[in-house]
Amino acid sequence: MQGHGLRNRTVWGPPAFGQEPIRQAVSARRYRCVLCRCLMLVVPSEIGPYVSFTLPAILAALAHWALEMLPPGEILAKLSPVTKPRGFGDPWLWSSLRRWVRRRRLLFPMVEVQDRATLRETGAALVAALVSRLARAPPLPQVSDAWGAALLT
Repeated sequence: MQGHGLRNRTVWGPPAFGQEPIRQAVSARRYRCVLCRCLMLVVPSEIGPYVSFTLPAILAALAHWALEMLPPGEILAKLSPVTKPRGFGDPWLWSSLRRWVRRRRLLFPMVEVQDRATLRETGAALVAALVSRLARAPPLPQVSDAWGAALLT
């Protein structure tokens, strides 16, 4: 591998559980394989592929949505520095929640969760599966537990 430059990638979400959401730049290092010439981007473990939010913010959003049954607009206000999603979407329908559940194998490949009747139920199963990996897993997962579980991924 050859180092090929330092890049910044912008991600959204609170820097820690319970803090105000911000837009932050994280350092990403690019490497090129000397054999196949493929470029790879190496980022901190809390950054997921092809998403603008940090993995802890995503799992916290799914916990708010699937476990606490909060409306998407309230979740967006808690976890995003911008309260209106990009594009023509209605913040009260915030489609990223459903998209993240559909992409769960890419975002959280360490757990396998089968499809449930609804995407919200599948999201709840995903949060429960990830929280169950904690050393002191609570019987009923909370949003703070989901944040901690995402940091262990």
